[in-house]
Amino acid sequence: MPNFHSRSSLGDVLSQPHARAVIEEIAPEVLESALAQPEASFPLGPVLSIILDPSDVRVQVLLDRLFGLEDRSEHAVEPGPIAARRDYEGVEIARASAKAQLPQAATANHPAELVFSGPSHGNPFVDVELTVRLQNGETTVEVGAYYDGAGRYVARFLPPAQGDWTFVTSATARSLDGISGRVPVAPSDARGPVRVVDDFHFAYSDGTPFAPLGTTAYAWTHQPETLQEETLKALEAAPFNKLRMALFPKDFLYNKNEPVRFVFPRDGEGWDTTRFDLDYFRHLEKRVADLNALGVEADLILFHPYDRWGFADLGPDLEQRKQTFFARGHAAMAEALEVVDAEAARVPAYAGMAVHDQDGWCALEAGSLTEPGDGEA
Repeated sequence: MPNFHSRSSLGDVLSQPHARAVIEEIAPEVLESALAQPEASFPLGPVLSIILDPSDVRVQVLLDRLFGLEDRSEHAVEPGPIAARRDYEGVEIARASAKAQLPQAATANHPAELVFSGPSHGNPFVDVELTVRLQNGETTVEVGAYYDGAGRYVARFLPPAQGDWTFVTSATARSLDGISGRVPVAPSDARGPVRVVDDFHFAYSDGTPFAPLGTTAYAWTHQPETLQEETLKALEAAPFNKLRMALFPKDFLYNKNEPVRFVFPRDGEGWDTTRFDLDYFRHLEKRVADLNALGVEADLILFHPYDRWGFADLGPDLEQRKQTFFARGHAAMAEALEVVDAEAARVPAYAGMAVHDQDGWCALEAGSLTEPGDGEA
């Protein structure tokens, strides 16, 4: 078995007597911290510096001692990547035969949906890969579609400019591959997504400054509906224009309830991580829209270690699949959504993970925007 290392979880250390004894000997006050829970998935190195102090010499002493001990914890095998099926549809299926429903009144800097009616056999969440490449003059945007159930595939697009946008699809399913058309986009006065400006400031894409005055309610969408409504009423009377919240539920101080919905559907006593709970994401989208109606930007944490359900240790391949699904459904909501990975450093599986949205304004994988001479953002 391997030894403990800086990314080992504090929970694994505390659950093994030979390792816990080292904590008790050198820095017993660690055990009194709210972060020191048996199920805590915080990585060892960073969390010890938080509980004690980065300048406390005992942090390095603890790490040196623990790194010499065997980690006897048993970890589930991380699921590997799942490749889309090139044989998902046979040659008897005509290429580009799926019907497309295009937006009738698309406007710049407002989300537009291209909906394709395609196959539903097998598991389209992982069996089908569908991307849409849109072009307006010399500007090209590529977005990935997500499966929305019942043979419905949705490509969400945030048009950065007015004009006629032509498109063509690329897919592993023959019926969805090679579909082409055009989406007329009218001008609008929408401000567009919030972006970083001059390294230390924020502004909407039209240049309007955005000065965030934020608060946190990590688990508010995982609470009973009545409490969610009370939260919105409180925000309506508050001065905040940004709310930090989390994609996953939180198991921590004052947050011990069992949510009704989760990112993944139940599979017996565990989770079917090859599919996504579409009702959960529709509810999340509604709540983000509710915030936007109040003039509040949703600052959504995608990586989250405060849990008892196993979501903090999904592994990099499953994390990437989850990030991709989320981005494809929500990156085009840039006018209402500011996505961050503030918790990533606390969870080993997230280290070094990079994802991108359609125009590079935040860390998502929905697609990319290419400008003449600039390359891909």
